[in-house]
Amino acid sequence: MAEKLFNEGLLTANRISELREQPVEGQFDTAHLKEVHRHIFQDLDQHAPGEFRVDRSQHMKTRSLEDRGGAHVVGYMGSGMEARVDQVLGELRDGDAL
Repeated sequence: MAEKLFNEGLLTANRISELREQPVEGQFDTAHLKEVHRHIFQDLDQHAPGEFRVDRSQHMKTRSLEDRGGAHVVGYMGSGMEARVDQVLGELRDGDAL
């Protein structure tokens, strides 16, 4: 398992490096975010790169953080995700809010 995670880390790190050289063009909207996600995770089919997870209310996963130890429960947003992402990205558009 550790080797698989290491290999996935290398694959995604390489894709992020590619984005530094050739950023994904877009309007910083939901479609743009999905394309960035698709590019980074394209080598990991099980992650459905470029797609939101199937809508599930109260979807939770337990994750561990190597540098902090322990387990943390992460909640995934249910219905209305795409509209909410569009709203937040609209507020941040062009970096005006940053």
